[in-house]
Amino acid sequence: MDYVAGVLVASAFITLCHSLGLDRERSFYPLVMIVIALAYVLLAASDDAFVIAGVETALALVFVVAAVVGYRSNLWIVVAALIGHVGFDLAHAALWPTPVVPTWYAGFCLAADGLLAVHLSFLLLSGRLQAVAASGRVAGEPLGQVNASDSGAVAASAGDPGERR
Repeated sequence: MDYVAGVLVASAFITLCHSLGLDRERSFYPLVMIVIALAYVLLAASDDAFVIAGVETALALVFVVAAVVGYRSNLWIVVAALIGHVGFDLAHAALWPTPVVPTWYAGFCLAADGLLAVHLSFLLLSGRLQAVAASGRVAGEPLGQVNASDSGAVAASAGDPGERR
């Protein structure tokens, strides 16, 4: 039942976010990965298990770094992080069960992480989402900014507000 619940919740999440257009932004799945990574930390902190929370924080940092690096360079790194978190869920339940993580949580999270990885892969393979940030623009840089390599670039017309000036 844990896996079914994970698939149902992830499916509803994907459907809602897709219908709102949230998954069209390169930053969306890295942010989702960061939130997923912090879930075990939240469970430990909510139970005042500070040693466990410290260990979970160190483990979560691996996924947070992967999400940030993936956002800044290539979203396939985020897919790998989501798949890696599936492995983490399996290992966590089998090798390091803790009293602060409900027994159903690993199965739920494993199914949700897997489905999110599949959906992000589909978006990348279908071309609906760019794996790499558009050339000439650093990921995370506001659209109106001009980076140092573009100094002197002038837009041909003032018609499009997204053009660099």
